[in-house]
Amino acid sequence: MKGKLWTSLAIAAAMSLMVSLPTAVGQGTDDKEKVQEEFSGTYGVENGKDAARKKINRSIDRIVEEMAFYKRPWADDKLEAKTVPCATLEVSFPGDDIAVECDDRPVYKSPVGNEKTTYTASDGSKYALRQNLDGRTLTQTFVSEDGTRTNKMTLTPSGKTILMRVRLESGQLPRPLEYSLTYEKK
Repeated sequence: MKGKLWTSLAIAAAMSLMVSLPTAVGQGTDDKEKVQEEFSGTYGVENGKDAARKKINRSIDRIVEEMAFYKRPWADDKLEAKTVPCATLEVSFPGDDIAVECDDRPVYKSPVGNEKTTYTASDGSKYALRQNLDGRTLTQTFVSEDGTRTNKMTLTPSGKTILMRVRLESGQLPRPLEYSLTYEKK
């Protein structure tokens, strides 16, 4: 009898979790068009671009300290160049595309659904871009010969804030460089 009771309780608990999980996580209940409409807009980085730069530099300093002394100056400069924060971020969904614009840089536009688009940076380097919207998280993945950068932008339930988590991976780094920034809708 005890075994059946515990089994019944476990099944009831699992079913309760399955029913409440999509709502608690915020995934699976939002329809795509509604999320795109909420996501669309112009956002400003919290506390300004200088504060964002300082926050990123602290993350860079921690990872550069782990590197061999002769690589540190090169790595520090390279990472700072690859992590320039956006003062303003504009997100839109024209047609079947995702478009993200950061300050005066070119618009990163690609089809929804992780289709690869190729871009050439201002320094001449080429990279592949994939963008996807999954629930309330827009993921951008940039791949170049130097490594991979992933931006995960999660729209909060209020629809007024984006939490951007950034991860840079490279064979030149002792571990991935990670940091996060917050953007408020204007």
